[in-house]
Amino acid sequence: MKLKSLVLVTLFVAACSFASAQSYSFGFLSAGGGLEYCNYEQINNNEGFAGLWQGEDNLSVCQAGGISANSAAPIIGFTDTLTAADEIGIVGKGVVYGDGLYDALAGGYTGDQWTVYTQLKAAKKITSKTKYSWIGVAGTSAGYFGDNYGFLTTTLPDASKGASAGTTAGKSMLKKDFEKK
Repeated sequence: MKLKSLVLVTLFVAACSFASAQSYSFGFLSAGGGLEYCNYEQINNNEGFAGLWQGEDNLSVCQAGGISANSAAPIIGFTDTLTAADEIGIVGKGVVYGDGLYDALAGGYTGDQWTVYTQLKAAKKITSKTKYSWIGVAGTSAGYFGDNYGFLTTTLPDASKGASAGTTAGKSMLKKDFEKK
């Protein structure tokens, strides 16, 4: 009887741990909502640490469109809440993560950092009143050098359309651009 109880408790605990795992895949739309970038986020918080998120910035569609890049960039971050509205108006609960996008695009270490805040939810319909749901900021040890923001979408980029929009970090982030540095 004790063994049966132990097995049932073990199965219950295992089932609960799987139930709490959350995984998301979102594409990135421009601030105007009409342009979808070639990269997309795939993240989950199934690491056993409350608020810890990991995953990848998938670049497979970017590769299909001719952007020289690794197939994915690592993502690691934490649950966060933005409370002070800035001029962009992104507030609320979400995840802030460091993204190895620049290194993946360059095929090696760049010293550049792409940091993203995502709300992990996509609007069903984008109107003039829809709030943006992601923002990315770029920088190095020398400081901030740019940003981008827009809407999340549950529709992932289409490889047949290639990388016409480039990545969320910028259309000109091609390997040849890094080689000029």
